[in-house]
Amino acid sequence: MAEKEIKKAAQPKNNNEKAELESTYTVKELSGHAMELFGRTPECVRAACTYYGKSDQKMTVREAKNLVDKYMGLEVRG
Repeated sequence: MAEKEIKKAAQPKNNNEKAELESTYTVKELSGHAMELFGRTPECVRAACTYYGKSDQKMTVREAKNLVDKYMGLEVRG
């Protein structure tokens, strides 16, 4: 009975709590697995994080994916 209560308490109640339970990674760790996680080169991941000022912060895979997708969708101006 006590085990069931503990498992229930550990489950997130909303999206904010769910994000807090996700693991965070450095840009180096994320870019090291760029192809598997994002389908992009490590350079793209590092460039996206640097562009948005997140190169020195830890973030979840979901946050990094959002940054990379947003960065790759930017228009290139010449």
